[in-house]
Amino acid sequence: MTPVQEQKNWKVLLAVLIVAVLMPVSVFTAGFSYYVSAKHELEEAGFLSIAEPAALSLPHYLDNKTFWGNELSRMSLNNSEMADFEAAIRGMAENHQQKLGYILWAPDGSIFSSNFVAGKDREKWLKAGQIVRKQLLPYQGASFQEEFFMRKLLGRHFAIRKIRQTMHTVNSRLLESDFDNRHPLIWANAGDFYTAMVLLPPSVSRKDHGLKTMTAHLVKKLPADCTFALLSGDKILANRPCTPGEMLQIEDSLLLSRKKVVRSGKLLIFGERLEDGSFFAVFRPVGSLTSAKIEGLFALGLLFFYLLIAKTFALNSFALKSGISRIIYTFIGLSNLLPLCLLAFFVAQYLDQKYVVMIDEKRAESVRYIHLLEQELLNETNRAPGQVKALIASFTDVLKKESLTLAVARQLHQKLYDNKYTFCIVASDSNVFLTDSDYIRNNETTRLRMRRDRHETRKQEELYFKLGICYLAYWNRTNVSEKLLTEVELVTDTFLQRPLAESLHMFVEVNDRLGNFGYGRSAIPSFSSILALFAPDIADYFVFCMISQEATALNFLQNKNRERMHNSYGLKVIYSRKSSLFTDGLIPFVGNEKIASVVARAPDYPPLSAEILRIDGSDYVCTAYESPIVTRNVLVALFPLAEIEERLRVERNDLLLLLLSNLLIVLAISFFFSNMLLSPVKWLDKAAKAIDERNFAYRLPNLGNDEMGKMAHIFNETLADLEEISLARVVQQQLFPTAAIDTGPFDMYGKSVTLADLGGDYLDYFAVDHDSFAAIIGDVAGHGVGAAMIMTMAKSATLNSAAYYKSPASFVMRLNEVILNTRTKQHRKIMTFQYLHADKLHRTVKFSNAGGCNPFLVNRAKGKIEEIVLPAPPLGAFKKSVFREVEIRFAPEDVLVLYSDGIVEARNAEGQEIGYPRFMQMLTDNWSPDCRAFYEAVFSEYSAWIGKEPAQDDLTMIFLSLKQDQPQAGSGF
Repeated sequence: MTPVQEQKNWKVLLAVLIVAVLMPVSVFTAGFSYYVSAKHELEEAGFLSIAEPAALSLPHYLDNKTFWGNELSRMSLNNSEMADFEAAIRGMAENHQQKLGYILWAPDGSIFSSNFVAGKDREKWLKAGQIVRKQLLPYQGASFQEEFFMRKLLGRHFAIRKIRQTMHTVNSRLLESDFDNRHPLIWANAGDFYTAMVLLPPSVSRKDHGLKTMTAHLVKKLPADCTFALLSGDKILANRPCTPGEMLQIEDSLLLSRKKVVRSGKLLIFGERLEDGSFFAVFRPVGSLTSAKIEGLFALGLLFFYLLIAKTFALNSFALKSGISRIIYTFIGLSNLLPLCLLAFFVAQYLDQKYVVMIDEKRAESVRYIHLLEQELLNETNRAPGQVKALIASFTDVLKKESLTLAVARQLHQKLYDNKYTFCIVASDSNVFLTDSDYIRNNETTRLRMRRDRHETRKQEELYFKLGICYLAYWNRTNVSEKLLTEVELVTDTFLQRPLAESLHMFVEVNDRLGNFGYGRSAIPSFSSILALFAPDIADYFVFCMISQEATALNFLQNKNRERMHNSYGLKVIYSRKSSLFTDGLIPFVGNEKIASVVARAPDYPPLSAEILRIDGSDYVCTAYESPIVTRNVLVALFPLAEIEERLRVERNDLLLLLLSNLLIVLAISFFFSNMLLSPVKWLDKAAKAIDERNFAYRLPNLGNDEMGKMAHIFNETLADLEEISLARVVQQQLFPTAAIDTGPFDMYGKSVTLADLGGDYLDYFAVDHDSFAAIIGDVAGHGVGAAMIMTMAKSATLNSAAYYKSPASFVMRLNEVILNTRTKQHRKIMTFQYLHADKLHRTVKFSNAGGCNPFLVNRAKGKIEEIVLPAPPLGAFKKSVFREVEIRFAPEDVLVLYSDGIVEARNAEGQEIGYPRFMQMLTDNWSPDCRAFYEAVFSEYSAWIGKEPAQDDLTMIFLSLKQDQPQAGSGF
């Protein structure tokens, strides 16, 4: 090799290395790194959507009182029949081995069933059932006497008004009947068909029924490959080996990562600290194959592929010996198409991932915007004390002159009531009292507005009036009567469950600022204020306002209609309150049912994933939850999915345009070189079509001395050879008989089907003289021109051996000598040969066989097949071969079958041969006195056997029988 050639080869190898290895690996590395990162994000997001709801459900189980309250409410909801509910209670008690008492009242107040009420106690519990049902049903309530009765029956601190808390379908809990845990915990519910009360011992709060149920719940709810652990104090509840130290390490790693899901080796770990201080973790195994490993495997695989090519083809001489078309197309494909395909794959992955990410971003934006609305509502609510104080202060001059007369009270009432406040104003002289419904002066009441819950309102007014008098006395350091103090002490203990001093201190805590006034869940955002008209340290009026969260929230949402429908986030925020849906015309009436379904299952916390909702032919990203601030309203944020799809469509089109531009460059280069290099290929294509059309006379022009020219020369040589074979086939076809002969009393039919253009089977029949005829089946080993030559010699020898026609053994011996004399060292073909001579006068047949398949004499009447065995070697095998002959006499319904091995060796799709037993069965099953019909039936079964598989060998058969109306000459052979 010259130095110039060595230098050229080195540059070519370097270019191949850069283009074929470094470029694809670089593109694959960049794309796959993104793919792995996106896959990890999807795995973490999917795992979070599984694990976080499980964590959010844990408070239902961790507190045993909440667990029992929720479970009893669920059973009440699911069992409308009293007997079913009773069975459910018994089942739950037995399942947790917990003693409890229960009472079920019919709607009329009669006791349906109880496991502890009997005898003289029955009347007391009948009355208790009527009181409970009265308190639980809407717009009704127990009287003071009824409340005292229930306290005496259940516990001295039992508050009948709070019993509705146990009816909640979520966050229900048992109600305490006293503060020293000596009386039972209570759950009650009322429906259309029965009222129920369940009493549980206080010790149930210290048991772990909820935790045990939680374990079974998590095992069922979490996927099979997930495990969990709950650390509470120094105790662990888990379904995997775990120590407190490991749990603390997991919590530390989550805090450092500022994420709820971390990846640790082959595990995804979710963790969250619960309200009671417990730490909950979920574990899920994932594949540990990293991006670097995949990229390394890809590079190694690519190098192995090229090394395999280098071993198969001499790489050192590749550039010098390969044609220019191969070099060009190799470089074009490796440098453009491979990176282009990889890029297209990763672009598709990127867009799919971005679609999911954009939907989740819209969910997060929806939650943020709802939080903004909530914060704005809080700000408005927090401004309420200042607004009310300024409003009342505007009446200062009037009140100095006239005090709180009815006319002034009406004006003040109108302004306060317009702001949706529940309020009361108490004068220090204790004879004037203004509320949001009444004006009372010297015990004379003037109704300012109607209220449906009048009885309940009146009791509240009395409470606030008396508390107001006490608070003004406390503020002004004046005295009140012992009787009033006793009454107020009793009322505060009943309604607020606090002593008087603590109740008055609650007014101090909300003085001129917003705070929660009340007890537990009945606490209401409220504020108080003192109006001093004449001296700053002497209070003339006590003002107390409670903000109706529902009314405030509804008013806020109505005022924010424009912001909800038109904002920078592109969101449409609608809301549902109780059974009413407010869509502001955004959704047609037919879509309300789907929105209602979303509202019904909306959680009371921001959802972890968005829902795709189809309304009126359009898809929306829907985020809904019941806001704890916009009270008793489910906020539903909608964003048209079409906008996300449009953004992705624009980005997809830009990327597609980039890919198409690259592809067009590749196609332009390919087109340019195709005109220069591929013109000879078109000529070769024409030659291939000529072969397919069996036009072997076609010839290609001179295409030069390059690879294409050499291929054209080979094509021309091949066409010449095929033309010779075609002529040989024509000659071979001339060897087969073309006209029918007179077979006299015999019926004969024979046919040969060849596998290739030049077959190896030989079929012939001819008239010997007026009284006899002969038939021949031969099979030359192999196919093609050599086999055709042997058949031609056999035909020629047959024509020249007329003296031996009537003696089959002598005739076969004669042909054996002819073929032996034509053998050479290069050509040693042999031929099996079967010859029969039929005598029409005597109706007999003489037969001789030279290595062919043994014929069969098929007789339907006897129900058997006789095999004619004449052992002898094929023609051309040995010089001193001995051949015999046999005379065959036909019995009634005898058919003689001569055949080549092509039928018995035929294989089906499973590779099974027909074989001799199956072939004999085919002859028996398809027997017919008509030889042609017999042949066609056997051939049809042969075709069904091989099916769509190509034939493996030539097939030749002859069927011979005596016609049915001819007298028989006897039988045997």
